Amino acid sequence: MFIDSHPTKGKTKVQKIFWVFIRFVIPLAALGYIIYSLRKIPADQVLYWQQTVSWSYVSVLIIAVVLALTAVNWLLEALKWQKLARRFEPVSLKQAYAGVLFGISLGMITPRRSGEFAGRVVVLKPENQVRGMVINTAGSFTQFLITLLFGHVGVALALLGKAGQVNASREGQLLLYSGLALVLAVLLVLYAKSLLGWLQQKSWFPKRLKIIEVVMTLTKKEMAVLFSLSALRYFIFITQFHLLLTLFGIQLMVYDTFMVLSIIYLIMVGIPVSGLAEVGIRGSVALFVFSLYLGEKLAGFPAMELTIVSATLLLWFVNLALPGMLGAILSLSGKLKMSY
Repeated sequence: MFIDSHPTKGKTKVQKIFWVFIRFVIPLAALGYIIYSLRKIPADQVLYWQQTVSWSYVSVLIIAVVLALTAVNWLLEALKWQKLARRFEPVSLKQAYAGVLFGISLGMITPRRSGEFAGRVVVLKPENQVRGMVINTAGSFTQFLITLLFGHVGVALALLGKAGQVNASREGQLLLYSGLALVLAVLLVLYAKSLLGWLQQKSWFPKRLKIIEVVMTLTKKEMAVLFSLSALRYFIFITQFHLLLTLFGIQLMVYDTFMVLSIIYLIMVGIPVSGLAEVGIRGSVALFVFSLYLGEKLAGFPAMELTIVSATLLLWFVNLALPGMLGAILSLSGKLKMSY
């Protein structure tokens, strides 16, 4: 009896250590690293914010709307996660939202924010957590496809010429490309399983990809919901960045913002960085894309580079750093109910 029980005790002890590490050590490290990163913001950047942003009714309203959109953004992601998790375990929207926030916290210190998967599944029963990580790839897959889809629309628009020369013809072309993108998205939703089934018959196509197996189990209705929620999140990002540029005094058409930001996100898809390192790289990518396609239009604007970096930095703060801190606090305070 003694010999049989000893491995169980050892396993339980290891599990406890693991969960203490997940629940307290990693969130504390993420929280500390986020605060450290915020303290490293250059002094001239902070001074620029103080001098540029006038605390008027309009500026306060813009900030309030941006923050509200952040809450909506992650609510949509929580809805995606809830709908996927419900395939094998009922999860309340509150649980799903808490899991998403905790996942953001873990994702801040992992490459390509891969820790988000592990963070979300803590609200599931232990026997469902591995399945939860697998099924969650479907939500990320749809967000990835939306980024690719609209990223290529942005590239196509950029190839038409400088975004500052918008006219009736260009607006018509925008409608054309947007329409084509919509058609492609609908076709992808309707025929994804048929396309994947055809590809799996090919000798050169990988036969046992988890993401393929997951997508093959989704219904057309589930795929349509996932794509719709992913598209809504994408346009929330665009709206937030447009508002932040307005906050700093740059008046652009939504056309311009969509074009450059869709290209920025397309480039960022291929850069494997953690959530914390992402802000610096995204700032550099944003400067490059803005200079390339909107350089002439913004040439006369004072401190253009500081403005672009400021908007990029604030977008990172409201969409990743702030939710990441909230997720860490939820875990450290014990308010996040984890399944051991």
